[in-house]
Amino acid sequence: MRSLRKLCLMTLLLPLTSHANGTYLQADLMLITVEAKPEFLSGTFEADPTGVALRLGNYFNRYFALEGMFAFGLADDTFENSNLDVEVSNMLGVYGVGAFPVSNQFSIFGKAGFVSITYEDSDGDEIDGDGLSYGVGASFNISDKLAIVAEYIIFPETKYDPAIFGGSNVPADSDTINIGFQSKF
Repeated sequence: MRSLRKLCLMTLLLPLTSHANGTYLQADLMLITVEAKPEFLSGTFEADPTGVALRLGNYFNRYFALEGMFAFGLADDTFENSNLDVEVSNMLGVYGVGAFPVSNQFSIFGKAGFVSITYEDSDGDEIDGDGLSYGVGASFNISDKLAIVAEYIIFPETKYDPAIFGGSNVPADSDTINIGFQSKF
């Protein structure tokens, strides 16, 4: 976890030292879906908390960027068929972004990277994990310095501590649809 924090910090500082002209700051509303799958019960339990993601990145050319991401919870949601709420505690990530400009105003992109996620339920128990995260998106430039961005991201599997449920495994999958603004400077 400590090495991930260092990597994220270096990624966030990289655009400030770069001489490329593609540095950006992005803020996203995250519409997250978390699906818990307790092995001691049949079925899944879904919740839809929301969050805010802040990204700082740098395009090294028209086709490749490196970005750091920090996210936190905005609102919690209750797992269906339960009385247990879940919210985003924090997310830290580093992504490589491959862009494919369709025109001067519109581009599509894919991204892949490493993310560390911690959710917290209403009992104070953490659902956490880290690993590969990937997704796709599109951006529409409304001016030379501002773009509207939409993306779909899949996060790595997270898990409750097995001691919480008597040694049983409770993994959770999550993904998000993000809608936000990107400011280029």
